[in-house]
Amino acid sequence: MTVSDFIYSSKALSKVKGTYIQADDFLKAYSALDDIERRSLVYHYIMDNSPFAFTEVYEKPLLFEQIRQYLSTMLDVDVNHVKLIGSTKTGFKMDATAYGTEYRKESDLDFMIIDSSLFVKLEGEFKMWTESYVEKHEIRPKNDYERLCWDENISKLPAIFNYGFVDTYKIPNRPDLFPVTQKINNSMSLVVQRLKAKHGFLTKRASMRVYKDVDSFYCQQCRNIESILRAVKK
Repeated sequence: MTVSDFIYSSKALSKVKGTYIQADDFLKAYSALDDIERRSLVYHYIMDNSPFAFTEVYEKPLLFEQIRQYLSTMLDVDVNHVKLIGSTKTGFKMDATAYGTEYRKESDLDFMIIDSSLFVKLEGEFKMWTESYVEKHEIRPKNDYERLCWDENISKLPAIFNYGFVDTYKIPNRPDLFPVTQKINNSMSLVVQRLKAKHGFLTKRASMRVYKDVDSFYCQQCRNIESILRAVKK
């Protein structure tokens, strides 16, 4: 492929101009673009541009950069691989059941990291959990509700890992057994506490999704967007 295969602009792409985009316009653009242009759309609006909430609502874009530096240092990952997604990033929900719902100050902070090494570590902790709980019966859930969650997550996570990502809250927060998971989840709690105490953020929860690579991220976004398109056509 040559430079002209990448650096061009179709009629549909030339209409996309703003730093942020409206929910309806996002779907129209996605449907009209080819794969390379779709990647540009997804990378910019869902992954790379400044988070809507930090820039447009709280007017503290550099605060987000400080959070990235903190997570990069704590988790030993490239700061450029720490991202924020969800309505806090786009200004609206990217969810088939509530697509386009506007960002609210109480909305969750949905972080993600694209890092193959961290992904492999989490996959290893999941396998250790499965072995310790299912095969060796060395660890037990604290109550019936946790047992239900454990059983559901253990059944679903292998397929999710095959897609190249994992949500860390789905692995038990046991520091003695799963230190990487615990460090990530603890960092999420501390970010929420700090933002509330020092900067007036109303968000109550933060989560972390770790992707194996950027293609895994892009493919998952396409699956999600396709489910949204099916839902809005009904």
